[in-house]
Amino acid sequence: MSALERALESLARQFGALTPDRRPTVLVVDDFADGRDVMREYLCFCGFSVITAKHGEEALEKASAALPDVVLLDLVLPVMDGFDVIARLRQSERTKHIKIVVFTASVLNGVRAHVTNAGATFIPKPCDPRIVALQVASLATAQRG
Repeated sequence: MSALERALESLARQFGALTPDRRPTVLVVDDFADGRDVMREYLCFCGFSVITAKHGEEALEKASAALPDVVLLDLVLPVMDGFDVIARLRQSERTKHIKIVVFTASVLNGVRAHVTNAGATFIPKPCDPRIVALQVASLATAQRG
C-alpha cells in the first residue's frame, strides 16, 4: 500500500465515522458537470459533506448560506470568474474565514502566484482526486482546529 493509499484510508476512517452533521463540508464549484460530479462523488466517498455550484454567483450564494469548511473552486466560470469569487469571499465578514482550493487548467504565467497571493491553495487540472481530497482534508481539519 502506497503512502497516498494509507493517507486516504486514514482519511476515510476519520471522516466516515462522523455523523453527517459533523463531517467537514466542501463546496465544489465547476461549470463542467462531469468534473463537478467526479469531485462530489469522490469527496463524498472520503466522508465529506459536499454541495456544488456551477458558476461564481451560485458559489457565493451557497458559501454564504452553508459556510463550508473549504471551497474547491475552478477559475474559469460563467457569470463570475473564480478570482472574483475569491475576492468577494474574502471581503465578506461571513465568509472570509473559509479555506479555498483553486483547481484549474489555467496554468499561464502568474496564475499560481495570483491564486496564492489571494490566500488560496493552487492545484492544476487535470488533478488526481486523491490529492485534492488530501489537500481539502488538511485545510478542513485546520479550519475546525
